[in-house]
Amino acid sequence: MDAIDSLFVARQLNKSLNNTIDLMYNKIEDLTTKLGYASRLNVEGLTVTPLKKSFANKEMQTALSKRTQKIKICFDVMDNKVADPGMKDIYIRILTPEAEVLTETETPLTFNHPELKQSVVYTMVETINFKNQKINTCVKWQATEQYKPGLYIVEIFSKDNKLGMTTFTLK
Repeated sequence: MDAIDSLFVARQLNKSLNNTIDLMYNKIEDLTTKLGYASRLNVEGLTVTPLKKSFANKEMQTALSKRTQKIKICFDVMDNKVADPGMKDIYIRILTPEAEVLTETETPLTFNHPELKQSVVYTMVETINFKNQKINTCVKWQATEQYKPGLYIVEIFSKDNKLGMTTFTLK
């Protein structure tokens, strides 16, 4: 085998190796994307309960806007063995019938919305210690002003994705 044949074989081998590297790079990108989806948090059992205080000073469910003092939001963050354990911020948005986000501060709190790719106002944030196991979480939102009758929307987000949404109606 002379030098020209050796050079030809080396170029063919180099071309084959470059094709293999490109193929492996594409597979790694694909697996990284799939792992990103698999590692997202998931929520089930999202419930919202409007609450009032009874005469015995106990919290009771109500459907009337003028009696609602708090909104109780409960959900299960499901187990996920792929997600990184640790402290996770769960952003909660409560939207009024006028599509305004309920907030308690003059300067609204914002986070980067994972789907809209822009900063949006949220009502409250709950930080959970995620240990790759199912966690039941309940939070209460204290009214800063009287609730109005109509359909309310509750959305829950992590920094990566929308976890859930539900609605409730006050009369």
